[in-house]
Amino acid sequence: MTIIKTAIPYYGSLTYEGKGFERIFFLLEYDDRNGNTSNVNMGVWDASEQPLLAAWLISLNVKQLVCTHMPEQEIKESMLRSGICVVSAADESANHILSTLCLI
Repeated sequence: MTIIKTAIPYYGSLTYEGKGFERIFFLLEYDDRNGNTSNVNMGVWDASEQPLLAAWLISLNVKQLVCTHMPEQEIKESMLRSGICVVSAADESANHILSTLCLI
């Protein structure tokens, strides 16, 4: 069993044109062997305390970011360099997670 700490932007998208990054996230543990989710919580990123979103996610031990739509390539690559895998609803496991939480 592999448990993956996962973050999901509250409204699904990581960024919003003209407004920047999402600040509210669902945080959960996802078991990639059986598809179960557990320990679902909410987290609020405060950019004044932790200027980099990736650093905040890493401080929470997040390894996977699930979005309804894939963010821009530059953002995705930045997250990957930080050790955070970014997946969208097009991915089967991401779709399962989003569906389980009634987010799609």
